Amino acid sequence: MRDSLIAQIERDFAGVSREGGVSISEAYAIDDYEPEEVRAAARLADTYSRWNGIDIAKEDPAGSALSFFDSIGFRFHLPAYMCFKLRHGHQCLGSHIDSNALMSEFHLRIENDHVRQKLSLLSASQRRCVARFLVFEAYASELENLGGDYLRVLRADWLRHLPSGEQKRLQARWPQLRR
Repeated sequence: MRDSLIAQIERDFAGVSREGGVSISEAYAIDDYEPEEVRAAARLADTYSRWNGIDIAKEDPAGSALSFFDSIGFRFHLPAYMCFKLRHGHQCLGSHIDSNALMSEFHLRIENDHVRQKLSLLSASQRRCVARFLVFEAYASELENLGGDYLRVLRADWLRHLPSGEQKRLQARWPQLRR
């Protein structure tokens, strides 16, 4: 299931560009309240052009850059973070980033206009990938009692992006997904 999901993410986010969007180094500059010229230099320093070429552990070891991306940067980087998480598990982005913190870092809870804006460029197939990522994480973290966090986000914001048959199977497994 994991490899199939990674392949789907790679297909559905293939060709996504970060041109004009916030990069990882620029996100750190934003976090540090740097002036525009420092932000621009940081953006130029990030020479990666494909999201699947980013070494997340090296470029963003704390997993904090996602908090500062604009909608272009978020759509570009999100698949790299999801694939990294799928390949490396829960405690993957540094000693202080666990599954619950990662949920807030991914900003997958659509609670306000800022988050809606960050997600606005995602296509229907990309939204389906995010929903399936949350399903996978719910399965993977169920034994650690973290699955409920993913299920709450799925129910509130993402379940509707899955085909109806898939929704029904998930609701049969997890009744709390029913509305």
